[in-house]
Amino acid sequence: MVTFEVAGLADLIRVREGHFRFESGHHGTLWLDLDSLFVRPSVVAPFARQLAEQISEYSVDVVCGPWSGGAFLAQMIAEQLDLAFAYSQPAEDHLGTDQLYARPYSIPTAFGAHLAGKRVAVVDDVINAASAATATMAALSAVKARIVVVASLMTLGQVGRQRITELGHVVETLQSRDHTIWPSNECPLCASRVPLES
Repeated sequence: MVTFEVAGLADLIRVREGHFRFESGHHGTLWLDLDSLFVRPSVVAPFARQLAEQISEYSVDVVCGPWSGGAFLAQMIAEQLDLAFAYSQPAEDHLGTDQLYARPYSIPTAFGAHLAGKRVAVVDDVINAASAATATMAALSAVKARIVVVASLMTLGQVGRQRITELGHVVETLQSRDHTIWPSNECPLCASRVPLES
């Protein structure tokens, strides 16, 4: 396994190379360690400010992010833009499956009642396959919110960006990085019997 830093976010994100299964069910070769990204909010703040500037062009009412990293970033951006905040939470019983985009998210009741008709920016820390972002979009649609933009600190590859674009939404990001992911039945690492890492 090789560990290296992502240019531009070098102090924030550690990257591992190997064979990984993502929340979306896809397999890929890069794993971003995002658990410690928000331990020191002041370090993330300059990036959040940049993303907030991009989001401000969309006349947003609410900033919503998937739990946990997306929610922390969404709250920072909502505070900077003096907007309302909401978050989505994943179902716990859909982990570890190769079925694509199987894990649903929901909006907590306390937030859902205030989202109908509101213009919402969906924010995630990093978008790879866009599983959390698109599940959040579905949860927001269920409470009659209007999604106007999807944003992240970084996008990996084209799968997630393309999925969001096909759903009719714009993606704003600070940085993009090449990354290829595959459905498990097309994964060359699985075909070569490379074990999945945890």
